[in-house]
Amino acid sequence: MKPLKYFLMAACVLSLTACGQEELNNQRMAKGCEAAVRLVLDKPKYDRKLAHVRSVSFGTSDGFKLVKLTVNTIEKETDFELDEDEVYNCKFDETSSFGGLVWNAHLVSLKVDEDAYGLENGQIIGNLNDHLKLMNTVENAMK
Repeated sequence: MKPLKYFLMAACVLSLTACGQEELNNQRMAKGCEAAVRLVLDKPKYDRKLAHVRSVSFGTSDGFKLVKLTVNTIEKETDFELDEDEVYNCKFDETSSFGGLVWNAHLVSLKVDEDAYGLENGQIIGNLNDHLKLMNTVENAMK
């Protein structure tokens, strides 16, 4: 009887740990997504930059974890706040072990205007150096 009791106690502890870990992991992915959006909008081709994140929501899309950022942007040249909020969707490939003890996530894709960044069907979209810079930025933000 005692082994069953200890097993049930361990299962309860692991399930409680996993709930707390999921919230922490969601926050990490939100930071990674924000860093990705900031990096991409910093490119000269875009006339705006991210001012601050208004809200974050989470879901799934095509089997990936979806992080949806609603942000306020400002013009780069004038620092004039733009009227409408913008929404950016980051897809992450997220893996974790039982109980959430080992966790990992990688940015799969981000779309800004009509431009896609990340991976599509396992292939890098665009320049390899830009891709590596994006992945390193996201990884560092999620630490």
